[in-house]
Amino acid sequence: MRGSRVDTHPSRPEPPMLSLAIRQLRTEKGYSQEELGDRLGVSKMTISRWEASDPPDNRVSEIAGALEISVTHLRRLAAGLNARAQAQAETTTFVRSDAGINAWRNAIALAGLDPHVALILATLPAFLDAETGVVVVTTAELYERANLPPEWVQTHLPAVVDSPWVDRIGRVEWVFTLTFPPEFLQKNPL
Repeated sequence: MRGSRVDTHPSRPEPPMLSLAIRQLRTEKGYSQEELGDRLGVSKMTISRWEASDPPDNRVSEIAGALEISVTHLRRLAAGLNARAQAQAETTTFVRSDAGINAWRNAIALAGLDPHVALILATLPAFLDAETGVVVVTTAELYERANLPPEWVQTHLPAVVDSPWVDRIGRVEWVFTLTFPPEFLQKNPL
């Protein structure tokens, strides 16, 4: 059959991961694409292509030699990158699965915020006034309605107030507008 192939190397990482391993090792060694190309007798454009997609199988040994490592080490590094990418993809898939329903919570999760700050931020939409787009909440409401421990709220709420995710409005102590990055709103309309 044309266009299909059987992978006889099931432990071999996906080609993009091999490419990422090549790029990572090249930069760790301090080589530019041009310098690695000179070591291999190929152009900078060829190295760029190999770092963007699958290098030819017959060149992997040469590439490893130019990077001063074994083919086994290069493939192990690529397999490690592949494992990390798969783990991240599984997490991301879960986060994306409910993006329409929980867009704000997902944005917080993807931002990699401190878990305490993220939890407070994740509760703020429950206090959102749909007409004004303003969250009006008191610390007492965070304790009672969000069931957050008072000492915990007192410790972490200042970080929420100072975060780029909320803007304090006027003189009222705990009134916020939720600010979403424009690129997030384009991908996840509320």
